[in-house]
Amino acid sequence: MSRSLYRLLYLLGEGLRALRTHAALALMTGATIALTLLLAAGFATLYERLARAAEGVQQRLGVVVFLEDGCAPEQRQALRDWLAARPEVARVAFTSKAEAAAAFRERHPESARLLDLLEENPLPASLEVHLAAGTTPGAVAALARELEGFDGVESVRYGERWLAQLLGLGRGVRLAGLAAGGLLAVAAILIVSNQVAMSIYARREEIDVMRLLGATNRFIRAPFYLEGALTGAAGGLAAAALLALLRAALARLAPAAGPLAHLAAPAPGPGVAALAAAGALLGLLGCWASLGRFLKG
Repeated sequence: MSRSLYRLLYLLGEGLRALRTHAALALMTGATIALTLLLAAGFATLYERLARAAEGVQQRLGVVVFLEDGCAPEQRQALRDWLAARPEVARVAFTSKAEAAAAFRERHPESARLLDLLEENPLPASLEVHLAAGTTPGAVAALARELEGFDGVESVRYGERWLAQLLGLGRGVRLAGLAAGGLLAVAAILIVSNQVAMSIYARREEIDVMRLLGATNRFIRAPFYLEGALTGAAGGLAAAALLALLRAALARLAPAAGPLAHLAAPAPGPGVAALAAAGALLGLLGCWASLGRFLKG
């Protein structure tokens, strides 16, 4: 057996032995790391879903450009040509004042008599702008601001109030995820640090003997780093399993979510390898913090 393979097996054995010695603390550490990663993945998925929801609702609502009564046909055509050249626009439909009144009567038959009492049709002509797929709410808001500057345009509506609330909720979710995930990550690092510190204390005599025999600091520290990485990776795998169960539950809920099905639909999210690697990184950080305090020189 080569020396390198022997060292690797030795380090692996020492790391597993440390985990068995402090099994309860290792379990607590792994659970904290799993919760940290699960929370981070959950908030990231929810934020991504809210962003997609805003985009989907925006595309369904489109943009409605209400025209002034004095808007000349040339102005209207120039506006349509300008919109047709925009990458955010899929198509543009014109609705005349008469068509707007007919649509109002059809949608609100109980209020149709109100139009009959008026001498003139108060409903404006409009251009209904259907958006191209992938158009973001920010791009739509910029388009609406440009449209408001055209002559002959009375007002522009694109569901801005509802979208602002949805996007604000998304920002709140992101900030909450960062705050909660950051706190849990710090807690996980501290717990790993305490776990490694206990391992160092339990093996202090063995470490002194290894130093007398000429072992390098790198060789002495390696099992502790492996212990932290294994604990973190186990937490990452646990987070991946819990996330898979959560996605399966969301997949069953999606058909009953109606117009909010895009929020309940499962998202790809981070893979198993990514979560395991993130957990191992948290474990290594906790180990590094502990070794810097308790195993100097």
